[in-house]
Amino acid sequence: MTDDIEIIIAKKLQKESKTVDRKKVLSRAMEVFECQEDAVIKWMSSPLFALSGMTPNETLQKENGEELVLRLLGRIEHGVPS
Repeated sequence: MTDDIEIIIAKKLQKESKTVDRKKVLSRAMEVFECQEDAVIKWMSSPLFALSGMTPNETLQKENGEELVLRLLGRIEHGVPS
């Protein structure tokens, strides 16, 4: 019984963690795209060469997805071809 509860809690924490990651990334994307909500939505759902053909939304599901997407946003912000 205890093992089941631990698994449920771990899954819930993992989902909450992904939610926090998404909020951080969306906030950063809004900065980079100068609060243009439509541009952020389009970018987050577009397959990108820099993310091996995955969308930023898909990439966030990977273990290091937050880091990859934030790094890409930094490159875009500084005008580095990505």
